[in-house]
Amino acid sequence: MNNKQAEYIHISFPYREELCSYTFAFEDVEDEKQLPLVSLGYWQGTIELQTHKLLEWQPDFGECYFQAKVCDEGTYTLLDAGKKPICTLKGYVPNGVIPPDDGAGDYIHFGINMDGTVEGWRNTYDFTEFNEGAIPTTEDSATVLSHSRQRPVMKFNTIGLFTDRQSQMVAFYRNIWEFKTTWDGHEPNVEMTYDHIRLIMFPRKEFEQMVSQRFDYPKGLNGTMELSFDLPTFDDVDSEYNRCLQQGVKGVMPPTTEPWGQRIAYIADPDGNLIELSSFTVSTKEPEKKAYTLEEKRQEHGNAYLPWEKEADEYLIRLYDEGKSIKELAEIFERNNGGIRSRLKKLGKIE
Repeated sequence: MNNKQAEYIHISFPYREELCSYTFAFEDVEDEKQLPLVSLGYWQGTIELQTHKLLEWQPDFGECYFQAKVCDEGTYTLLDAGKKPICTLKGYVPNGVIPPDDGAGDYIHFGINMDGTVEGWRNTYDFTEFNEGAIPTTEDSATVLSHSRQRPVMKFNTIGLFTDRQSQMVAFYRNIWEFKTTWDGHEPNVEMTYDHIRLIMFPRKEFEQMVSQRFDYPKGLNGTMELSFDLPTFDDVDSEYNRCLQQGVKGVMPPTTEPWGQRIAYIADPDGNLIELSSFTVSTKEPEKKAYTLEEKRQEHGNAYLPWEKEADEYLIRLYDEGKSIKELAEIFERNNGGIRSRLKKLGKIE
């Protein structure tokens, strides 16, 4: 391989949330559902080797730090000046070309500026791994890579459902899940929105007429697809499932913690479409406070529960000077907050 021909490197690997992450300079960018350069489960980008610029980066993506544990699942293609493939290396990260230096073939770390330049990139490259293991690209097999064709960035944001129960479906998604809609009850198509997601309901007969095709539709529970709601904690999965049942929603599977650590419940909408409620976050409940007897509290706090007299006042002053809060003092002395404040005022500790 003639390394001098290489002007660009195209990088492609599976994007998995547990192994890859973007950290943006501004948190509002993280709210975007479409992660930059991630499409159909893959991260893909092309770097110009001399300028260290990520060609597909757009200014509105902002500045960020990107890191990924790729291991042996990446594909790395060197391109010539016309962005035609020269050779392709599959497997571990060629850290002799792609930072970081100490990536051990597993990691990619990019500090990406707003203009797409990547920090920490080299000025000289070690193409040893390409020379030893890359597959040369012939003239006949050479194809311009997808990102080199300047394909538009696609954003998946709409789900379409085909139904003959528009009224029941609208009531379900509006009343149960608070989807928004301006549907007047007469238009054939229904558009509903929730956060960044659009849900459109098409009448079955009208859609068949439009595409001049007949379709088969499932009856009862639909095991073909599901909609999924991610909830903060296990407790939220339980409470949402119970709330839905109380409103007459059909339950399919009660909340269950699966072996992989996810708590899942299933319900169904009026057409039988499955809806998943799930969370990977174990609920955190405050431990119940032990009910101490007065004698136990006296043993723990000494003279804390004596009447307001000299010894109790001295103890109160000492604890206050040690930094105890009004709330903590009220618990120790079994008084309300107002009684503690009143005593501290009388003792000249607060105004």
